[in-house]
Amino acid sequence: MKRLTLGVALTLCGCQQPSGPSLALLNPAIDLGTINTEGSYRVQLNIENRGAKPLSILEVETSCGCTTPSFPKSLAPGRKGTITVDYQPLLMLSGPRTERLTILSNDPSQPSVTASLTSILRPPITFDPPIPVKVSFQPGRAKKVTLRATSRDGVNAPITSVEANDPRTPGKVSRDGTSSLLTLSLGGAKSAGNYNVKLRIGTKLKSVPFIETRVFGQAQQGPSASPALLEVHNLSARSSGTRLGTLSISGAAKVLSVDSADPAIQGTIEHDKNSSRTWILIKYVGGWKPGKRTAMLKIRTNHPQLPTIETPVVVKVSE
Repeated sequence: MKRLTLGVALTLCGCQQPSGPSLALLNPAIDLGTINTEGSYRVQLNIENRGAKPLSILEVETSCGCTTPSFPKSLAPGRKGTITVDYQPLLMLSGPRTERLTILSNDPSQPSVTASLTSILRPPITFDPPIPVKVSFQPGRAKKVTLRATSRDGVNAPITSVEANDPRTPGKVSRDGTSSLLTLSLGGAKSAGNYNVKLRIGTKLKSVPFIETRVFGQAQQGPSASPALLEVHNLSARSSGTRLGTLSISGAAKVLSVDSADPAIQGTIEHDKNSSRTWILIKYVGGWKPGKRTAMLKIRTNHPQLPTIETPVVVKVSE
């Protein structure tokens, strides 16, 4: 009698095959453990169609561009398959990390299923404080920030050089024991407060010859220029009259004049009557030869703490 009762129970609860497609994700959580960020990794998500009709995989969405999935377009009823995921961590990330992948299908009961890929990342070089560098300061006052760089694999003084695409952010490399000290001078007595600067840091490591990062500066008060660095990647030397860009000057200050030490560019002031913002139209008037040029704009204001805002214009000039 007990056997008969058990058999009926299994039949009633049991695992009746869905009439449509049915996606089953067999390993929804994958843990890679501790990994090096300069490596690349491949994992597989195992899936199965437990329904009575073909399963269509419509897309696999990722939470990060560091994961690249490839997947079968369809699975017949009862068939299993794999979704292959190539994972290339971002080089300078450190510590615990979770990436998510969302599988979209024609399963009517669960059109999306999420998998997780976890790891603990170890970059080749760690910086203290971490990069990218974020600082705040009073405009018109220079500030220095020192980063300590330490190699994961014991390379002594791993940093060899630092270059910035903004002349307002010079850098110097020194050594302190087995670490490198990277000292950055942020902002100047006549520099705009808000800026976004690219750094290219040279290293001794063959696997990572250089590291690219940024410095973000935020003024606490006073006028500021946005963007604080104007970059133009391709300008013909013969295209006089070309508009290079527009600067926005904000804050409680009136712009009095715009001067350039380079006669090839000029700025035109346009005041916004509806706000305290001022626009400066930057034009190229001709005279440059092919190559990379950096010109410094001096924006004069009536602000007592920051009478001059200096904004670099970096241009790559072609034939």
